[in-house]
Amino acid sequence: MFTRLYPGLGKAVAKVAPGDATLEDIRNATLILLYRLLFVLYAEDRGLLPVRDTRFDDYALRNSRLEVGRRKDQGDAFSTVANHIWHRFASLSEMIDKGDASVGLPPYNGGLFSAEQTPLLKAIALGDDVMAEAIDILSFEQRDGQRRYIN
Repeated sequence: MFTRLYPGLGKAVAKVAPGDATLEDIRNATLILLYRLLFVLYAEDRGLLPVRDTRFDDYALRNSRLEVGRRKDQGDAFSTVANHIWHRFASLSEMIDKGDASVGLPPYNGGLFSAEQTPLLKAIALGDDVMAEAIDILSFEQRDGQRRYIN
């Protein structure tokens, strides 16, 4: 993860960061992004987010996760320009931070998802190619020549 995923995310964040962003800003934003992804994937797999509530279905990262896996298995490409996956994840991050009773999601206001603590993540959008690769690395492993889902 830290030899492949973290450097790739860091380069992608640096590429779209505003010109006044420092290396420390980029490093912190990249770590927070990685921690957010890990938290959401873990929380969904463990039922800590309302994955059994159909109102949450449209916002769950697991939908992107399964779509990425399916498309990767088919050898499909992901856009370097479009950032649909990023916007879905950014919306979910905001929902986790503030809570959204309309979809059965209480606030998890521990700071990890706070936009105020990581303004760089609020200001950028990563391409679908970057987000798909990150989700793929965190969701699937290669074993015996086959991709297997990581829970």
